[in-house]
Amino acid sequence: MKQFNASTESFIESEKTKIATDISSGTDVSIAVDNSGGFSENDFLIIGNKGNDKAEVCQINASISSNTSFQVATLKFNHDEDEPIVKIRFNQRKLYGCETKDGSYSVVTTGTSSPKELEVDNPQGTYFEYTGTTYSYFKCTYYNSETSDETNLSDSVTVHAVTSATYCSVSDIRIKAGLTNNSYVSDGRISDERTKVQNYIDGKLKSVYDIPFSDVPDVIEDICIRISAGRIMNEILSGTSDKADEMIKGAKADLMEIIDGNVELVDSEGNKMTSSGTSSLKGYPDNSTDDSFDDMFKIDTTF
Repeated sequence: MKQFNASTESFIESEKTKIATDISSGTDVSIAVDNSGGFSENDFLIIGNKGNDKAEVCQINASISSNTSFQVATLKFNHDEDEPIVKIRFNQRKLYGCETKDGSYSVVTTGTSSPKELEVDNPQGTYFEYTGTTYSYFKCTYYNSETSDETNLSDSVTVHAVTSATYCSVSDIRIKAGLTNNSYVSDGRISDERTKVQNYIDGKLKSVYDIPFSDVPDVIEDICIRISAGRIMNEILSGTSDKADEMIKGAKADLMEIIDGNVELVDSEGNKMTSSGTSSLKGYPDNSTDDSFDDMFKIDTTF
């Protein structure tokens, strides 16, 4: 079985409003809102804070006759006043697969559920499990089940199912970097940085642990968050910041503690993670060495 998450990107979002009074779950639910301008019948919505376990996708199922309310077909959870409501262009993800990275991708019809409803309650996106054996590489488009609109397959990110399990959520990186309400840094940009950091972590750990992890340890999640956030912060500042540099330095030091065996990785049940059974000679430069050559050898004396 191959597992991966397709992150929910912010470009699918448009109109926004807030719940005006508390609402209860049910069918054909009328929702009082601050302003219904820009919303129409058959629109899909995210109700609640994206990434929260009670966030859900709903559809407006009646014509809008008031500037301060509309009706949705089904509401799974109770929601409170001031919770956000966001209009979204698409309500599903459609999965495509291929045997090779650069080959021709086909809609996956067996071995998984596709199209699949957006899992807006999952900070890491919509979760897929592929039980087939045909494909190793995947792409996900966005799909609107009402209009049949779909994003271009060529715009989708290619993921390799063996290595695509994410170590942390885009939302966690945003929070750590202080970018929660910054719409100029896209989810896709943060996701790309996270992928680079995950590859870096895997490269450091593959000599001491079996990679990829079947269950991502909390300490690895935390290290990935801090390094990714620090790198994003430095990029925004077009240079470096002491806060970001200290964040990255501390995370790399924690990673080195794992590599040296001073900290053992355990799964969610407290069991020690599987070791690769290999070891490497210790010397300098080593795993603690900075990525640049400046950290390696210097001769300060001029002859």
